[in-house]
Amino acid sequence: MCRLIFGIVVAGLVLFGLVAQASAYLLALPSPAAGEGHVGGGLASFTERGPHAVGVRRLTVEQAPIPVSTWYPALEEDTRGGSLTYAFALNMLGADNALALATYQGQANPGATPNLSDGPYPLVILSPGFAITSSSYAWLAEHLASYGFVVVSPQHNESLDPRLLWRSAIERPQDVLTLLAYLDEEVQ
Repeated sequence: MCRLIFGIVVAGLVLFGLVAQASAYLLALPSPAAGEGHVGGGLASFTERGPHAVGVRRLTVEQAPIPVSTWYPALEEDTRGGSLTYAFALNMLGADNALALATYQGQANPGATPNLSDGPYPLVILSPGFAITSSSYAWLAEHLASYGFVVVSPQHNESLDPRLLWRSAIERPQDVLTLLAYLDEEVQ
């Protein structure tokens, strides 16, 4: 009985400490002035789109070692691809059986010509959450690309099959390493 009470007290103190730290951090954050596009200190508001137009390309396993989506700064005048719709989807029984939970309109231009004049650009590998498709975080990828990042998102071959959950702990890091090796080879 004493151990139970001691455990509850320790857990309560830890929880209290976490809440106190989070509160102190959140209350200390500066809030932006109403209607202004800047946050204190002269930093740009990252809720707004960046200065670059954004292009997107999807590569299949015939073009790359694993399926991958890439968002990048594009030439402003190149809007030949039209609009596209992304899906926030889960791979229920494998990568070929994705279940779309929601869709949203993208702003990137499919197949647009990359803007090489401002490069080289930093690279972000955006590995989506477990059994989630690479287009699920397209909103974030587009946003980062609009600020001058090249964002590459691999499509992991994962599913919500409980018997195969362990495989992602091994295959996901291998996918990222394979993708990095492929990108390194392509840029040389």
